[in-house]
Amino acid sequence: MGRAHPTRLEDLIGHYVNYRKSFAPREPADQFGLYAVATRHPAALWREVGRQPVKTGVYSVRALRQPITVIVLKEVAPVTRNALWALFSFEAQRVAQGAQDYVWRQPDHLPIRQELYHCYQQVGVAMSYTFENFRQDLARELVLELPVEERLRGLPAEERLHGLSDAELEYLRQFFTRPTQVLALTVFAP
Repeated sequence: MGRAHPTRLEDLIGHYVNYRKSFAPREPADQFGLYAVATRHPAALWREVGRQPVKTGVYSVRALRQPITVIVLKEVAPVTRNALWALFSFEAQRVAQGAQDYVWRQPDHLPIRQELYHCYQQVGVAMSYTFENFRQDLARELVLELPVEERLRGLPAEERLHGLSDAELEYLRQFFTRPTQVLALTVFAP
């Protein structure tokens, strides 16, 4: 929302009206909800419009006779159900917690998350998630999509054994050093 000012709410209503006229002209007005999201307490807005608290960090206001729900991200309770809001809170600790708690429903979420973190770094919010973290996470996700044969292609035999326990290595040693049994078949001709 940028700076929360009453004219921003009027802009929101204008976009809502344009959307309804263009894409949903037959839908009743009560099927739509107007939401404004602010990262910080919108003091200028609160001086201009009355507000009703709905729950922690969520308020109801009216502008041009339209009800609008205002969500203040720094006031929203830091619980798992609010993980998405935490991602946009501009507080490093909340963003990190939101990234951990939020369940992404799209398989291509890592580029979205990296772009969000990149934006935070540009404005000076220190983020512990770096581009290197992103590359590693992306590689881990992509490699799991490959068949086992492709994952191992190009790896020398020694490297394929890294990560095996001593017991697993001993089992392999015994498996490959046991004598081969040869079966003799005798064919009887009638």
